[in-house]
Amino acid sequence: MAVRAFAFAALLAVGAIAEERNNLPITESVTLGSGDKAVTFGGVDGPPIHFNQCFPYDPKEYGAIKVCGANTKVKVFLMGRCAGYYAYEEDVGQCTGATTEECMEVDLQTSHWLPAAQSYAIVPCGAGQGEVHDYEGPACKGMDECIKYAHEQAQKELDDKMEAEYKKDWKGKGHVMKTGRKAKSMGQGYRPSTLG
Repeated sequence: MAVRAFAFAALLAVGAIAEERNNLPITESVTLGSGDKAVTFGGVDGPPIHFNQCFPYDPKEYGAIKVCGANTKVKVFLMGRCAGYYAYEEDVGQCTGATTEECMEVDLQTSHWLPAAQSYAIVPCGAGQGEVHDYEGPACKGMDECIKYAHEQAQKELDDKMEAEYKKDWKGKGHVMKTGRKAKSMGQGYRPSTLG
């Protein structure tokens, strides 16, 4: 019975890894090191990317970190156990679809403190993680649609401002009653159907 339970648990683990791999686009990859010693996670043929886990980082063995894709980022930490320390935390990865470059790379020459780094973690980010960027509104299919939307927004703001100005001195029913009395005194009905 214990053997069956172990086999079932192993199948679930393999299924979870396969599912994790199927949900990740093949454009997402993380490469540690360069040349023959490089190790690539994700992509077409690499092992799956393990997100949100802390790993030790050896700068002598893996002198460069390359991240491809818009939904993956590598956080490199000066301290072990992925603990942040002041400004010594490097983010490698684009984390946005709004870029013309597919990959971002950091090596020992471009980061002055990377030779002292001790740990890293691969984290999901960008649209795949639902991050909010500094723009609002619906996604536009083209520039014309975005311009039209911006004009509609500006007109709506103008209309709202004018309506607020008109309602500033409005007192409610009293205004309608006053208008009705005035209409009666002029010999007019105060209902729209009786106005001549």
